Amino acid sequence: MKIAQVYINQLNIHLDRLFDYLVPKHLESQVIPGSRVVVPFGFGNKSIDALVWDLKSPPSDSSKLKSILGVVEHFPVLDHQQLKTCRFLQQVHHSLFMDVANAFYPGPIQIRKHKDSNGVLRYYVGQKDRESWLWKISQRNPNQTLEQLLSTVRSNATVQREILTLLWESPIEEAVLTARFRGVKKTLESLRSAGFLEKHRMKSMELEDPGPLEVQGAPRLTEAQQQILEDFEKGFQQTHLIHGVTGSGKTEVYLHMMEAALKKDKTCLYLVPEISLTPQTIHRVKARFGQEIAVIHSRISDGERLEQYKKIATKEIRIIVGARSAILSPFQDLGLIVIDEEHENTYKSSNRPRFDTVSLAQEIARLHGAKVVLGSATPSIGTYYLAKNGQYGFHRLPDRMNGQDMPASLVVDMRVELQSGNRSFLSRTLYASMREALKRKEQIILFLNKRGYFSYVFCRDCGYVVKCKQCDVTMTYHGEDNRLECHYCKATAPVQHQCPACGSRKMKYSGTGTERMQNMLQKYFPHATVLRMDTDSMKKKDAIADAVEDFTLGKADILLGTQMVTKGFDFENVTLVGVLLADLTLNFPDYRSSERTFQLITQVAGRAGRGNKKGNVVIQTYEPDHYAITHAQQHDYEGFYEKEVAYRKMNRYPPFSTLMYIGFSGNDEKEVAKECSEYHRLLSAEVTKTDPSLVFEAYPPSKSNIVRVNNKYRYYILIKTEHVDAFQEAIHHVQRSKETKQFKSTIFVDVNPNFIF
Repeated sequence: MKIAQVYINQLNIHLDRLFDYLVPKHLESQVIPGSRVVVPFGFGNKSIDALVWDLKSPPSDSSKLKSILGVVEHFPVLDHQQLKTCRFLQQVHHSLFMDVANAFYPGPIQIRKHKDSNGVLRYYVGQKDRESWLWKISQRNPNQTLEQLLSTVRSNATVQREILTLLWESPIEEAVLTARFRGVKKTLESLRSAGFLEKHRMKSMELEDPGPLEVQGAPRLTEAQQQILEDFEKGFQQTHLIHGVTGSGKTEVYLHMMEAALKKDKTCLYLVPEISLTPQTIHRVKARFGQEIAVIHSRISDGERLEQYKKIATKEIRIIVGARSAILSPFQDLGLIVIDEEHENTYKSSNRPRFDTVSLAQEIARLHGAKVVLGSATPSIGTYYLAKNGQYGFHRLPDRMNGQDMPASLVVDMRVELQSGNRSFLSRTLYASMREALKRKEQIILFLNKRGYFSYVFCRDCGYVVKCKQCDVTMTYHGEDNRLECHYCKATAPVQHQCPACGSRKMKYSGTGTERMQNMLQKYFPHATVLRMDTDSMKKKDAIADAVEDFTLGKADILLGTQMVTKGFDFENVTLVGVLLADLTLNFPDYRSSERTFQLITQVAGRAGRGNKKGNVVIQTYEPDHYAITHAQQHDYEGFYEKEVAYRKMNRYPPFSTLMYIGFSGNDEKEVAKECSEYHRLLSAEVTKTDPSLVFEAYPPSKSNIVRVNNKYRYYILIKTEHVDAFQEAIHHVQRSKETKQFKSTIFVDVNPNFIF
């Protein structure tokens, strides 16, 4: 008999280890590394599924070992590369092994059993597709008004009335409604039973796939593009960075690299940072290659994911386009991974399994013998540092494809505007520039990184601020729905007309978000059409694709939005970009706030002047002399990098060290604080025992900046070190120790986190 080393499918860190089981003779041909089996586990010998990691010879005394009960039939077997990927994320990013293994399977895992004709118990996997549903108002009299419909609903049924009001305008996806209203599924079914609503299955792929396209030939390459392709083929490095200004033709280089890989019968993965960018990427890739491509992201159903999974695994599809989750596809003969806009923080997974897409892509590429291409106009500091030091292949595209100059940028000091009596969110310079652009029938993009109507509500008599009951944050007023919303837990509350603290009716609404700004713009420019793009306005089916199409066709004059408008959109008639408040990200309490500010300004500025008309950018700020602002104004990435990397080196921030964030959350604040402190003590002792000479900074246990979110209290430990391996080992040991097994707090580890909060 052989011994199978297996991981039990239980997402518990104290079970995140190998267990030994005997392989019965009749199963020896089926039990292989990567296969899914069923084993008896625990004192009660409960049947549970497990994943085989390896096989080995039995020890001299194996009489106490339990035997595998059966193999799960028709379950995808993880190959060598996928198993190694699971181990990589377990060791480097502190993911649970089975968390990653399950992520490789497209959909929820349901193990079922039955007895065959010989009475032998057999196991198989059942696939239940979590379908997407679209809710709409039932067939109604065309003369019926919304008021008449609402009159048939109880006046105190607030949620029902709000849902009917929303659906009156257009159908809405169930996922959008469940994100907005707690426990809404019962309410929806109740409205359906009463005849108010109906629901339909929604094919999410239809939202993304533009259908058959005429295959287009490749345009003529510039000398700089051609040089990159030649250097890429000769280069010995596995990872390559293409640093190209906005509009320089990076995408065309990616497509040529993919074409070369496809000719070698290799598979290609093209990653984008946002789901909103997949339609235009799909369109361009399909138009170039004229073959079926897989589209992988969080909004496709499990059935669609499974269908594409099979086609990728059999190489029926050799091109995959998607967001972060596409990196866990079942690649065969992988040749190329393209990560466009590699600087975007959406490439870092903040949910289980936690991982950094770039480092994971590099590991997967190493296992497959493939190459990784990173592209950006504003590369992350760490990426640029490695490229400049020769660890990555380094390629530049310093000029735009059409020969146009980069847009001229002007910084406006909003302190001077205030001193001159202008309290508007638009400086006089930006207002005048907008009038001129509209007069010339040109389009404008305005960037304001704050959504909602008013940012907060407070009492002018006693100073009371309306906060979320579940989080330690202020609630934002949304005018369209006339409600207050918490942007952390999504809880809603009615508008406050009277102060709950002192009874005063002097409630003041303050701060400006995109919703209020849209109303202000419509008053300033009554003849212009203003289109808003933020997570509130883009919730409905096809909203993003429709908005991009409308703006491209000139149906709107001004596009106002949050970070969504900074992405890689290409609008030829946009000649003016306005950054309304550049300081919002600049003053965020994080060591990367300057980098993030520079990237956002540079990216949104790059939307101007991409056609044949000259572009202009107006940057409004209260800190006009900050180096992130001045270098963004000059489109000077190199100058910004030199300043920022010197700051990082002086303070030993990445890339000169690694940050390890250990987060704790729970219902009892005192208990969370106590367990955070105890973990800190255990970790310090473990590190000292491992190597007393290690140099590191372990900051004391601290409250998070927002200590309570969704009624969970949050504390953290932050470690800054250059001795990554030693700390990885120490954290693994403490995580699985007897002491932490008694902890009630939820604990997670994040390596080089996006935000320190």
